Amino acid sequence: GEIIALPVVEGQEVKAGQLLLEIERDLYESARDQARAALRQAEVSVRRQEVQLANAELNLRRTKKLIEDGLVSQEALDSAQLALDTAEVELEAQQQTVEQYRSALQQTQDDLARTTILSPMNGTIIQLNAEQGETVVPGSTNLPGSVIMTVAEMSVLLAEVEVSEVDVVDIALGQEAEVTVDALGTEPQTGHVVEIATSGRKDPSQGTIRFAVKVALDDPDPSLRPAMTAKV
Repeated sequence: GEIIALPVVEGQEVKAGQLLLEIERDLYESARDQARAALRQAEVSVRRQEVQLANAELNLRRTKKLIEDGLVSQEALDSAQLALDTAEVELEAQQQTVEQYRSALQQTQDDLARTTILSPMNGTIIQLNAEQGETVVPGSTNLPGSVIMTVAEMSVLLAEVEVSEVDVVDIALGQEAEVTVDALGTEPQTGHVVEIATSGRKDPSQGTIRFAVKVALDDPDPSLRPAMTAKV
């Protein structure tokens, strides 16, 4: 849908639960209202079927009494029993329909709720890819969704490097490391290994296997920004 409100800017600090953007709600509100009306209609059908079932039960009891008095034939009793059985089946079917419509209503309510996007965490908007008035789409199996923005917790920064299969066996979790960021000069920053990939990725240019290793900086320089180049 179309972004109708975008009250944040890139670089802004946000709190968990803070409004990040709103998407046009009209279509989703209409879908919710239609689902709600369908559910109410199904519930009315259930009540109507309950009345029919009660009537079939009453008719069966009357027929049994008339059978005892010898006033009606066995065929009448069979018909009354069939009517009761049919009413029970119809009631169960209507109840299942109500559950289907209730699930459909819940789905439309969930879709409507997603038109208001709140920050899931305290952090900083490090990337903002959309503007108010643009249309965003959800992701699917064959179509990537719109990446509207990225919110990151900047107090913990990771340097990710590719390590060859020959060297990765000498790296251990918690191992100390020095991180040199090109943009900040030659003075290294200290860190420690927090993650070592369990499987490698083939480098198509060299044909070698490399493993991703992540190093957390102990005291990140405030000038650091995501996607900067670093050596570890």
